[in-house]
Amino acid sequence: DAEDSTALEVYPTTTELNVTYTPSGAWDAWLLSATVTCGAGTPTVSVTFRDGAVLLGESPLVDGVAEFNLMGLGVGWHILSAAYGGDGAFPGSVSQGVAVKARALLVLPAILK
Repeated sequence: DAEDSTALEVYPTTTELNVTYTPSGAWDAWLLSATVTCGAGTPTVSVTFRDGAVLLGESPLVDGVAEFNLMGLGVGWHILSAAYGGDGAFPGSVSQGVAVKARALLVLPAILK
C-alpha cells in the first residue's frame, strides 16, 4: 500500500475591526473598517457587520478591507463586530467585539430675538 503524502494546507484568515467615532449632526456616527488577512493571499467577497446578534449590513472586500458607515444606534452600550464568511479559497473568521457607547445628542432650537 502506497501512502498518499499529499496534505491540504489550510491558511487561516484573521479579521480585525477598527471603529472610528465621528459626531454628525443629531446622531453619533461611526466608520467601521474591517481588515481581513491571510498568509496565503488576499481574501475576497464581503464582510458582515453586527451589533451583538443584530445584522447591521454587509460591505464588499476591496484589497482586504471592507468599510461600513453606521449612524443612529440606540442610546447605550453596543458591541460591534465584523465577520468574514470565507470563500472557496479562504476560511471565515470573526473579529473581536468593539464596545461603543451611543449617546443622546441634545439639539437646542435657535433663540430668535
